[in-house]
Amino acid sequence: MKILIDDFLGETLDLALKMKQSGHRVRWHIRRKNDEDIGDGMVEKAADPAKNYDWADLIILGDVGYGALYERLKKTYPQKAILGGSRIADQLENDRAFGCRIMDTLGIAIPSYQEFKSFDEGSKYIKDNNKRYVFKPFGQLPRTLTYVSKGPEDMLRMMEYFKKEWPHGKAVHFILQEFIDGIEIAVGAWFNGRNFIKPYMPNFEHKKMTNGDLGPNTGEMGCIIRYVDKSRLFEQVMAKMEAFLSMIEFTGYFDLNCIVTRKQAYVLEPTVRFGFPTICIQDEVMNEDWASFLRDLALGTAEGVNVQRDWCTGVSICCPPWPEESRAYNGMPVMFRKENLLHWSDVKIINKEYCTAGNCGFIAIVCGTGPTVEASTLNAYKRIEASGIHIPNMFYRTDIGDRVIKSLKNLKEWGWL
Repeated sequence: MKILIDDFLGETLDLALKMKQSGHRVRWHIRRKNDEDIGDGMVEKAADPAKNYDWADLIILGDVGYGALYERLKKTYPQKAILGGSRIADQLENDRAFGCRIMDTLGIAIPSYQEFKSFDEGSKYIKDNNKRYVFKPFGQLPRTLTYVSKGPEDMLRMMEYFKKEWPHGKAVHFILQEFIDGIEIAVGAWFNGRNFIKPYMPNFEHKKMTNGDLGPNTGEMGCIIRYVDKSRLFEQVMAKMEAFLSMIEFTGYFDLNCIVTRKQAYVLEPTVRFGFPTICIQDEVMNEDWASFLRDLALGTAEGVNVQRDWCTGVSICCPPWPEESRAYNGMPVMFRKENLLHWSDVKIINKEYCTAGNCGFIAIVCGTGPTVEASTLNAYKRIEASGIHIPNMFYRTDIGDRVIKSLKNLKEWGWL
């Protein structure tokens, strides 16, 4: 199969490599200039994706922001397998207030929130209501700007900080979402343009940079997944999205991050694209050819996905400047003993040597599977040691899964797992 992947940040390298290793012809394009060297020497690059549309049997649009292109390609190539979102799907993730309104209309519980375009107005709202809030910017701004406050005074101080240090040239647009005390858990599933297909995938993200869930928010420092055929969380939140996603002709992976209490699941935010690095962890338990599955998904013929049912733990291997962005660390050596244990991200091959690439320092994911969270996590850390991976100033969390193990008793008692 001939496959074109049009990606923005270069987050689908592992997927591209897996399809290449399965014997498919893969061409990959990265739109953001500071990341375009990711995968050099590892996968064929497409300098101009538009010149490859006729060539490709399967076109994968790998991020949000491709909605208008997806709709145009579907009209131009009605018989071709094209995987992506739509303009409304883009808006669902990037425009937080729009996403909240849609879910509220569909009968999905969400924390109370308020939309702002002024830090002064946001500060007044906090003073007037005296509650604990979560600050969430609109669009694809740096992950570190999302902030969970400890209380009203804490958030007021942060509002003053944001007012002074907001990214230059970026519009001020954010929501303040009321903090809900509960257990964080997400649920995802593949959508074939008409409906979600089984099995479903509850998952537990670990977004904070350091052990104990301390430090800045990152894309993700680790995640634990398990595919299941039946999920109360899916039925309470995801199932209510099905008709809407069908209406907007969405195809791909869809995920809702939630806070659950004993009686209620509150949706925090949707993901309408490949989860990253979740896609790497999903690969660890994938039992079928990615290219064939994604083609069938795009054509609307996929009725299920063949995956292992064990727990799977993925641990992110990073180096500076993660979670910030800088080219200063590009080109550092990446050393390892067993490449088959590594799901690659920000790397390239220069003169037959692996080194860091791109702008972020998110190097690889190492995964482990097992019948329990404890077993899968232990296997993941054993594999890190066995891989021999080493990058100057490398770091990773050593407590992925601890919070999940502590939460499982309540989640089972409450009927969520």
